[in-house]
Amino acid sequence: MNDINNITFSIGDVMAVLAIIASLYAFVKMWRDIKKPMQERNSKIDELLENHDKKINEDYKRLENIDSSLTSILEKLDSTNKKIDMISSCLRDFSRQILLNECTNCLSQGFATLEQKETIDKLFKSYTSLGGNSFISAHVKQVMELPTKIHDKILTE
Repeated sequence: MNDINNITFSIGDVMAVLAIIASLYAFVKMWRDIKKPMQERNSKIDELLENHDKKINEDYKRLENIDSSLTSILEKLDSTNKKIDMISSCLRDFSRQILLNECTNCLSQGFATLEQKETIDKLFKSYTSLGGNSFISAHVKQVMELPTKIHDKILTE
């Protein structure tokens, strides 16, 4: 009878081990069922992150191109501004010389025609808008105070 008790005990032990194995199997199966969607989700997240990184890199390259273009534009703008400054300076110097010549001519005649006064006035306004502010203003003022000649008649003001 001793042997029967040992067998029963052994069958009970086997049953307990089988129950543990069945529980472990159920747990592993459940873990796989849970893990598979997590892996799929993680895979999708990885794919989204990879696409996001690609877009960020593409945007960064576009920004680098824009930055390079802006740098080039700013360099050209700076060069153009320097040329405009030089041209303005030349125009101001030419205007001063023309004003000096016209004013000297009118002052030596002792009169100015209406057309000469209008021309000198417009040229003087352009000259001052270009930054001119020399002795020319005194000459222009003297010319504007000269008598005006209209159709061979000199009018005194």
